[in-house]
Amino acid sequence: MATPQLTAFSPATPAIIVPVAGSLDQCVAAAAAARAAGADFVEWRVDLSDVQWRRPEALARGAVAVAGAGLPVLGTLRTRPEGGQAEVTPATYRQAVETLASVCAAVDVEGRFGAEMVAAARAGATGGIAAAAGGGAGGGSAVGGDAGGRFGARGRVGAPCQVVVSFHDFTGLPAQLGQVFAALAALDPDVVKVAVQAAGPADVAALAAAAATCPRPTIAIAMGQAGQAARCCPELTRSLATFATVGLATAPGQVPVARVRAALKR
Repeated sequence: MATPQLTAFSPATPAIIVPVAGSLDQCVAAAAAARAAGADFVEWRVDLSDVQWRRPEALARGAVAVAGAGLPVLGTLRTRPEGGQAEVTPATYRQAVETLASVCAAVDVEGRFGAEMVAAARAGATGGIAAAAGGGAGGGSAVGGDAGGRFGARGRVGAPCQVVVSFHDFTGLPAQLGQVFAALAALDPDVVKVAVQAAGPADVAALAAAAATCPRPTIAIAMGQAGQAARCCPELTRSLATFATVGLATAPGQVPVARVRAALKR
């Protein structure tokens, strides 16, 4: 059976994504709990994990371990400017993105890194870990020639990794939110993800209106308490997915999987 893709979901039938963090053992256990709770995907927050993500072998093995719990994985290395914990250079971020793309069902690429980073994710998805780590003619892989096939076969099956280009604002809504969606869509991702802090229903409505202008499938998240209704009913913001918890929350306003499933009548 092929690994499910994010774009197989829609606002009418959204994916429930559970972020997992902590030690690798904790991430695997949380991924198993997410599957038992009825989630569709897990987001592995690499920046909130103890895995040595600057080592491609360790990062790949970690992703495969999380996927072993039985759900497709959205690999995310969230950097500090976007609300995460990772301190990166463009080179270290690129290596991590390429490695995650070679084993995960989907990979998050922060839009601020531009089209070159999206292309790097595509290369990682098609070339495997050996290519992502610099293998090939004259390259010298840091992982080993068979690693891409070995990890790829276990981390996902059939379908290529999809690229989610993301933008986060924990202070509120940007003045030109529609332009944010347009700029991200221009990077040619599979999915555009925008997460903004909502102060009230008007902000949620503004997010939905901006998402409606996006020519790509979207994940539009209204963070904070004001956005909880939209998290339980992603169709309100025209979002093909919502992020929910089985314990640990990684962003303001996330709600338990059980609450989302009840709202969606699953």
